[in-house]
Amino acid sequence: MRNLIYQYWTGNVPYYIGKSVEMMREYAKSIGAEYRVDINDNFFSGSHAQYSQALRPIHDTEFHKYDNVLFCDMDIFTKATENIFEEPNEGFSMAEEIGQTDLREHATGPINGTQDKIWRQHMLELYNAKVPLDEKGRVITFNTGVVMYTQEALALAKDNWIDYETYVKDCRRFFKFYQIDQNYLNAMAFMGPVKFTQLDGKWNSQLYYIGNKVPRDILDNRTEETQFVHCQLRGRDSLTDDKIYDIMYKDVDNWRHRND
Repeated sequence: MRNLIYQYWTGNVPYYIGKSVEMMREYAKSIGAEYRVDINDNFFSGSHAQYSQALRPIHDTEFHKYDNVLFCDMDIFTKATENIFEEPNEGFSMAEEIGQTDLREHATGPINGTQDKIWRQHMLELYNAKVPLDEKGRVITFNTGVVMYTQEALALAKDNWIDYETYVKDCRRFFKFYQIDQNYLNAMAFMGPVKFTQLDGKWNSQLYYIGNKVPRDILDNRTEETQFVHCQLRGRDSLTDDKIYDIMYKDVDNWRHRND
């Protein structure tokens, strides 16, 4: 099997980006995978190009020579001891965003449960994409910080998925968040013909701020089984080795930088 881990970054390169690259390169070596990172090497132009680079493995056939391709955001830190390429994957896979349905149900900003439902209905009418709902009828979202593709899935997606620029135009009525790669992939996942497999959350354990308290509360999806920590906390440009260590290994209450 020939497997690849892929990352990219556009813009100035803060310290934490280098740490993510270092960790992912070492992790790839440890599981016998290849590693590739593109820094300011833009494959796409056009709408939201900063985000659409995440779709490069689909459209750049150089990636299609691999049996499996794993895309990871640059705010992913790994402490993995397991081989992600041994996870079940029928086509492509992403992990659910745990806690998002509860947060968005009561959100008042442009990203909220009501808009999720309107977007979902739009996708159903346009593409026959049956984006799933939870037991309360709320839209389930899957995070695109970690996405794994089989070789077959990449070829099928390139030939059959809705063109990204077409998707953006079809979603111009929605806030920008609904136009970029995450919602695009969430729609394509349930449109076919590429089979979707839900990835275990241990491969995308998210951390992000919620509410307006000082210090702000943190939604922490890490568990004892966590392999990849997805640090979506604002202020990442100020991360140091000590801060990254705490984020990966310590309870939030024991972070040395909790009140920074």
